[in-house]
Amino acid sequence: WTFGDLAGHLVGWRNRTIARLEAASHAEADPPPPWPAGLDDDDTINAWIHQQHASRPAGQLVADYDASYDRLIAVLAALPDEALTTVIDWVGEPLIDVDFTGHLHEEHVPTVRAWLDAHPR
Repeated sequence: WTFGDLAGHLVGWRNRTIARLEAASHAEADPPPPWPAGLDDDDTINAWIHQQHASRPAGQLVADYDASYDRLIAVLAALPDEALTTVIDWVGEPLIDVDFTGHLHEEHVPTVRAWLDAHPR
């Protein structure tokens, strides 16, 4: 994957999380995922997300991922305090304990750092 592909992947999953949090902030049911109903494993979902963003410029994808932080902060701020400290079923822990950048740091930063180390400037 390129850096743009990675940004598209991250923003695809972040948009899903934000949609779920927005629904919770309005006391609405959990929305369906944006991918087709038949997709039920991460690899297939990741391929679908990749396909959705394939024609978008890397700079736009990176900007969208960057902007998703502000959207995430806004939706978390809109939730009542008790929603932040109650275990959320689809998360498995209270939102106050969630590392919303964990996937990036655990799964992708090591690969990016290895690539950067292998291609010094």
